[in-house]
Amino acid sequence: MTLRSEPSYPRDQIVALLLYGAADATSPNAGAAEGVAGGAAAQPLNRALQNMGLGGVSARVDTSDVTPRADVEVQIARNLSLQVAEVVGVPPPGSNPDTTFFTVAWRFAKAWSAETTVGTLGTTILDLIWQHRY
Repeated sequence: MTLRSEPSYPRDQIVALLLYGAADATSPNAGAAEGVAGGAAAQPLNRALQNMGLGGVSARVDTSDVTPRADVEVQIARNLSLQVAEVVGVPPPGSNPDTTFFTVAWRFAKAWSAETTVGTLGTTILDLIWQHRY
């Protein structure tokens, strides 16, 4: 997919603008606004997916790392979801150089799930998760 804008913005700002309604997804006061904008932007898509029998879309910005990540997750079935994560900005030297990640999550038993993540520059992660709730 090729993204371009008029006036010209870098790719990460275009993604932030599409997902959250603001080209600057890293400003300190943008957190609450981005959550509201992301939720509002996802509502029409959620309704369309529900009409097709699919789950909803969730969008969030993860600011727990040095570089924020914009995540969009689509619930394909009750036990299957797809997620696309875009790193907003340039990863610092020494960190993972991937800027886009694709994740497939499958919940195959009551307490078990498997997730696989693939990055655009070669990162591959496979997680097998067992969760016990008290």
